[in-house]
Amino acid sequence: MAVILRRLDDADLDVLFAWKRDPRAVQMAAFTRASPSDRAAFDVHYNRIRNDPTVILRAVDDDNGLVRTVASAGR
Repeated sequence: MAVILRRLDDADLDVLFAWKRDPRAVQMAAFTRASPSDRAAFDVHYNRIRNDPTVILRAVDDDNGLVRTVASAGR
């Protein structure tokens, strides 16, 4: 299996949104939105961090597609 680290694409956002609104994931997360099902708030958040030059956001992809993300913020 090949695993690659790549830039987060627009096409990945639907997968991330599904993950972030999964009830089990919300229950386990240390930080969540007031309404995990609010797609507009999700889009605003990801637009902001994807355009922040101090944030490095990458997708981890295997042969089956996106499996997680990794980020580093601040310089």
